[in-house]
Amino acid sequence: PGVGPRTYAAVAAKWQSSPPMHKGQPIPLTAIAAFMKEVLSSDPFGSGGAVPWLDFHAGGEKVVAITQRQVAYIAANALMGNSIPVGDGLSEALHRCSAMGKPDTMFSLLSMLAILSREIPGRQGSMVIGATPGANDNGWVSKLQSSTLSPPTLCQEIGAGSSPSCGKPDFMAGGAFGQAMTDIAGVVVGGGSQLCGLANSQDESLVQFYSEVLAFAFFVGSGHPKMLPVPMVVLGTRVYLSALSGESTTTGGPTCGRIAPTNWLNQNIATRTVQVPLRDATVTVVASAFVAVASKSTAA
Repeated sequence: PGVGPRTYAAVAAKWQSSPPMHKGQPIPLTAIAAFMKEVLSSDPFGSGGAVPWLDFHAGGEKVVAITQRQVAYIAANALMGNSIPVGDGLSEALHRCSAMGKPDTMFSLLSMLAILSREIPGRQGSMVIGATPGANDNGWVSKLQSSTLSPPTLCQEIGAGSSPSCGKPDFMAGGAFGQAMTDIAGVVVGGGSQLCGLANSQDESLVQFYSEVLAFAFFVGSGHPKMLPVPMVVLGTRVYLSALSGESTTTGGPTCGRIAPTNWLNQNIATRTVQVPLRDATVTVVASAFVAVASKSTAA
C-alpha cells in the first residue's frame, strides 16, 4: 500500500528473477517479507507500538538515536502504507516516487531490509544517530588554542591527468575508513531528485545508497517536499547498494553512481563498530558517517 502497484511489480519482477547475494547466499523477497512481518509484529521501541517522533525540518538543535531494528520498523511501516497523522517525509517520498514511476527508493529500502534480515534477526543491532546543530557560535575558535589543524591530503582521481592518486574512493563515495562521507548538498538532503532516484549529481544520488538517511526522512513533518535539512550528520549509516563512485560523463553514464542490474547489494558493507558516548551511556555505532552541508554557487 505504500507504493503503487506498477512500481512494486517492477521491483518484484527484478528481485524475483535474480535475487541479490549477501555473503554468498541469495536473499529472496520471501525472506524480506518474513523479516518485515517479524519486525512489525514486535515492539522495538518498547512503547506499545508508538514511535517517538520529532520534525527535523522545524529547525534548531535536534537528535534522533535509534537502533537498526527501529530503522527497519520505520521503513517496513512506510512500505506497508502506515504513517503518522501529520504525515512524514518517507511515506510522502514513496508515494511521490511511485507516481513518477521511479523504483530506486523502494530498491534502497528493501536492500537495507534484506541485509538487516541476515545481520540482526531478533536483535536491535547497532545505533544510528541523526543530529542537526544548534545556533551558530564561535566556540570552535577557542579550540584553536589547544589544537593543531593538519593540512589535508589532496587527491585527483578522475581524468587523464589524475595526480596525485591516493588509491582511495572519492570523498562523496565514502572516502577512507574513519573519514565522514561529505554530502555537498543544497538546502535539503536529496536535492532536486526529491529522494526519488539517481541523478547527474552526487548529492542527489547519495540518499539511495545510504538507506538509513533515506529512512530518516520519516522524521520530517513540514516543508514542501518533506526532506531532511542541512547541515545534518547521521552516524552509523552505511552504503547498502553498489556502486557509488565517480562522476556522470558522456562515456560513463548519465548518473552519479548506478544500481547494478544484478547482485546489487554492497558486498563490502561496513561492519566495523565503535563505541560512542551518548548522554549517560555508551552505545555501539557502525564506524561510518554521513555529513550533509549546504552549498551555494558563487555566481548566484
